[in-house]
Order: sequence, then structure tokens, then C-alpha cells
Amino acid sequence: MAGKSQTDHYIHMIYLTTIPFAIVAIFLFIYFKRNKISVVNPSNIATIGWFFPFMLTPLLKLSPYYETWSPGPSLVFWIIIAFLSFIFGNFIGYSTIKPKSVDYHRSIEHKKSSFSIARFRKQAYIVFLFGMIGYINNVINIINAGGLSVYTELGFREAELTFGSNTLINYLYFLNILTILMFVYLRYIQHENRSGDWMIIAISCIALFSHGVKGTIVWPLVMVFILIHINRKTIIWSIVLPAIICILGIFLIVTLGRELPTLVAGTSDLNEWFVKGLLNFPLYFSTGFVNLEIELEKFTNFAFGLNTIAPFYEVVSFFFGNRQPLEITAATDDLLYFHAYNTATYLRDPLRDFGIIGIILFPLLYGLITSILFSCSSQSINPYIAISYSIYAAAIFGMFFSNHFQKIQYIFLILICFTLASLNKRNFR
Repeated sequence: MAGKSQTDHYIHMIYLTTIPFAIVAIFLFIYFKRNKISVVNPSNIATIGWFFPFMLTPLLKLSPYYETWSPGPSLVFWIIIAFLSFIFGNFIGYSTIKPKSVDYHRSIEHKKSSFSIARFRKQAYIVFLFGMIGYINNVINIINAGGLSVYTELGFREAELTFGSNTLINYLYFLNILTILMFVYLRYIQHENRSGDWMIIAISCIALFSHGVKGTIVWPLVMVFILIHINRKTIIWSIVLPAIICILGIFLIVTLGRELPTLVAGTSDLNEWFVKGLLNFPLYFSTGFVNLEIELEKFTNFAFGLNTIAPFYEVVSFFFGNRQPLEITAATDDLLYFHAYNTATYLRDPLRDFGIIGIILFPLLYGLITSILFSCSSQSINPYIAISYSIYAAAIFGMFFSNHFQKIQYIFLILICFTLASLNKRNFR
């Protein structure tokens, strides 16, 4: 009874918190719209990627894995603090480099007259070629390991390790994300359409879907949505609604995919498999908050920066032949509510490094960086700056899941963008 009372109290707090959050979201949307600033600015994206998933946490009780979960008292407070810190960082960034007002048609005409579309298109073809090399290599890895049986026997998550077993070639595979963004830029920003562009986009999407991991499928769709809206102050609902349906569908497919081995093994029938997938659907959006709550209560062995530098250390160690990760705390069972869902939002690394100071400081830092990059993308005629922002903005949308701000694949793609931009510096004035 005590657990039920605590849960009811938590749900009431969620409802009460929804009102001021909705007011903040509406204020931010109206503020940026009145100032003719792109609708996909970091502040608006943070509202969607942080608060909406948090509001879904009461639905976790529908899952058989979380039916006994009793939330603690401090989670709501720190969710609010992290959001306000990020927004504060945004406005520091906006005051440092003021975002340019959106004038869609003038912006497009100015971009067309200021850089070589032909050169940009050639670079897009080259990126597509290298992306296909990486994809073909990964498909060969799956074939050599047993083909489709790898997915049915091991599940999508374990199959991912086989799919991308060659780390270096796997980076080429992730160029398919950049391929999609470059051809979407040509089609929707420059309105430079060619008959083969859709085929290239479709092939790259199939290549990403073959990975079998929702992040490789969902986040590029988010990047595309953001890129299309960079020069707009209003939402194109004809694009948003299909994108939402597609993203939710992908999450559902992957949720069902995680339970696929039980169906194949015969331990569950088709009806049980599907119902279980539906009940577990909210876990992908909200379970990170539960794990974050546990770490807020239990984690005390702070790493003082090791979690922050770990992704960069692993890349350096790979190229120097060491290939050894840093010895830092893993997502052990005592820090998880349910072992199969081990994320803890983007705040896990800052919390493990610096405690509650990290929860305040890192959102401020991320908010500052993303707002400056956004402001630069609104002022620059360089398409690669806009593409770079769309890549990093996906990390804002993914706040509810894990720390994508330091995801090596994203940093790799942004470095490629800046490299290609430097090759065209005479054209981008």
C-alpha cells in the first residue's frame, strides 16, 4: 500500500508539473516565432526531447517489468533543474551569437548564388560511395556469421556487434547518415531535384535499417526533420505527422524485435509476444529516468571526468592499437531497475563524474554549445554548418535516452562536414 501511495503521489506531481512545463514550452515557441527564429532551435527541441518522455513515466507501470516500481521524491526536482540549466545556456549562446531571423525565400536565393551546388552534389556522391563500401562490408559480416539467423537467434542488439565488427569500416557505414542529409538538403533546401536522388536516399535508409538498432534508424530521421525546418519558423505538418508515425512505428518494431528470440524459441506464442511488446513500448522513452533516479540515490563513487573523456579515449586507443576502454563504472544491476533497459538519460555521465554539480553544469555547457552552433547555422551560407547543427540537434532530441552529445559517430560526421566545407572555402564566402 505504501508503494501504491508513493506512486499515486508521483503521478500527481507529474500532472502538476505538466502545467508550468506546458506554459514554458508555449512561451518559448511563441517567443522564437515572434522573433522569426527557426522552430528547430535548441530550446524548442529540448522541451520535446526532455519533458514529453518524462511525462510518460507513469505509463511504465503498464509493463510487467515495472509494475512494482515506486518512484522516489527527488527525480522531478532534478529534471526541472537540468532543463532550466540547458535553457539558460541557450540564452547565453543566443546573446553571444544572435540567431538570424528566418526569411525562407530570401535565404534560399542567397545560398544558391553563393556556393557551387555542382561541387556539393559531387561530394554527396562520394560520401554515398564510401557509405556503401561500409554497408557492403557489414552485410558480408552478417552473411559469414550465419545470415538472418543471427538476428532471430541473438536478437537485434547482439547482431549489431557482428554487423559492425570492423570498427574502422563501420565508420564508413555511418556515412549513410550524412548521405541522406546531403541529398535531403539538395532536395528540400536547394530544390535541386534529380531523378536518382530518391533512390540514393532510399538505399541509404535501407542500409541504416539493416543495422537493426533503433538509434541508427530513428536519429537520422530526426536529423532530416530538423534540417528541413532550419530555414522555417513554422512546422510543416505534412512532414511532421508521417515522421512521428514512422518513429513510433520503428520504436514498436524494435521493441518487438527484442522479444523475437522468445517467439522463435517457442517460449511465447504470437499473441503473448505482441502484447508484451505493446506493454513494453513506453520503456524506450521513459526507463532512463528510472535508472537516473536510482543513480541519484545510490551512486557515490564519482569518476571526476573519466566518463566524459571515455568515448574520445577509446577512439585514440583504437588507432594506437590498444583498444582498451577506461575502467569506469558499468551499468551494473544494482544501478538499474531492469537489466534489459540500461540507459539513464544524457545526465548519467555528468552525474557519475561530478554528482549533482554535473547535473547543473553539463546541461548549461551543452545548451551553450548547441545554441552557438544553431546561431552559426542561421547566419552561414555554408550547407555543411546547417547539416552539422542538424546532426548535433539530434542529441538534444535524444536527451531522454542517453548522452549523444559525446557520441563518436556524431562527432565523426561533423568532422567530415567541416573537412568538406574547408575544401569549398573559396565557394562559401
